[in-house]
Amino acid sequence: MTPVRTDPTTAPAATPAAIRPPKAGGDAQLAAAGILLVAVAVAALYFMLRPGPSLLDHWALALVPARHRSHFLGTVTRLASLPVMAAGTAAGVLAVLRRDRPRALALAAGPVLAVAVAELVMKPAVGRKFEGVLCFPSGTVVAVAALATVAALAAPAAWGWSVTAVGAAGVALTALAVVALGWHYPSDALAGAATGTGTVLAADVAAHRLAARLRWTTGGDQPKATGAPPVAADR
Repeated sequence: MTPVRTDPTTAPAATPAAIRPPKAGGDAQLAAAGILLVAVAVAALYFMLRPGPSLLDHWALALVPARHRSHFLGTVTRLASLPVMAAGTAAGVLAVLRRDRPRALALAAGPVLAVAVAELVMKPAVGRKFEGVLCFPSGTVVAVAALATVAALAAPAAWGWSVTAVGAAGVALTALAVVALGWHYPSDALAGAATGTGTVLAADVAAHRLAARLRWTTGGDQPKATGAPPVAADR
């Protein structure tokens, strides 16, 4: 029997790289997001039972001098303002929209989700207060950490480490600011950094895995199949 031949002009097109499951949102990123968010959940449960300052807070407060009237530190916290957040998120989305649509969706939704969960769910649920105000986690640090993660995920590979380093420095400075200004315990600031970072990373993983299931393109539209049944050779 003569083997079946396929006409190369009518065979189904091979799956292009654009519609293969993307490499982004892999297991390492999922693990990092999981570790951060589980750590925040454990801390939240602890402070629900013991809302006062922890040993870490006592140690860190002894090291960080109070600067309640610092104009510079106040300016740093404006990184979490709505105009800065909106502009930074929009820039990240536009940077990846053409090459990675699932990531663009994650970068648009992640910061909003992180801040909403912190302010509307976690703070009332934990009930921890600093100077009479709900404080866990720090919403300011959540916003800046989410924005820094957007920048890191949106940056081209060649700039990735540099952008990540700058973003981490911004988050650290914001955490220092909210503590020195007398707005939060240090543990609130740490939880804010973990919440903002972990939520955006998790959103990115979820978006890519959903896209893989739906065979959603990561750039450009899926080409139409032009295939036809294989042509059998004469027996």
